[in-house]
Amino acid sequence: DSTLFPGSKLYRWASRIGSDLRTFADLTRSILSDLVQETGETIAFLAYDDTSKKAEFLDVIQGWRPIQYKLQVNVEVPLYAGAAGKAVLAFCGEDLADSIELIKITEATITSREVLKQELKVIHERGWATGEGERVLGAFGLAVPYFIDGKIRGSVSATIPQYRKSERDLPMLTLLMREATKKIERLLSLGLNLER
Repeated sequence: DSTLFPGSKLYRWASRIGSDLRTFADLTRSILSDLVQETGETIAFLAYDDTSKKAEFLDVIQGWRPIQYKLQVNVEVPLYAGAAGKAVLAFCGEDLADSIELIKITEATITSREVLKQELKVIHERGWATGEGERVLGAFGLAVPYFIDGKIRGSVSATIPQYRKSERDLPMLTLLMREATKKIERLLSLGLNLER
């Protein structure tokens, strides 16, 4: 029998979430806090609203390593600039990438639609995104998307100074972030088949 019935987990979500995505930050905070403790980096939780086609940081937890970036919450984040946004855009329809106005935020911001599409293809294939000073000068970002019931719903990103990028074990950081997004997917998804 493949019929699903609401259980205690669903009722718990319904009582806490309602229709407000911001409560996702409350539900995922312990996962993100653990990631900050493991990495020492500033970690941000980005939510994507498929209806409005907009994304915003719902939570930012400061790291403990020297020199960090302060990211604002509840402010729209461009999907084409920076790791957090591109990690989402790579899993949206191509029509969205075609419709976004590519405004130069910094000297490193991608303003060529062809370059952006090529980068989104690479991100989609490997499953994570990077950005170097595209949205925040001097910052290197690494972001991993998360999916709720198979739909792109946001990303988890680490923001570190570009000069410190060479000191980081980026494959290990990526692995830890992927593990965190899998936990988030299991926590927020109703489906039982999560293969990401």
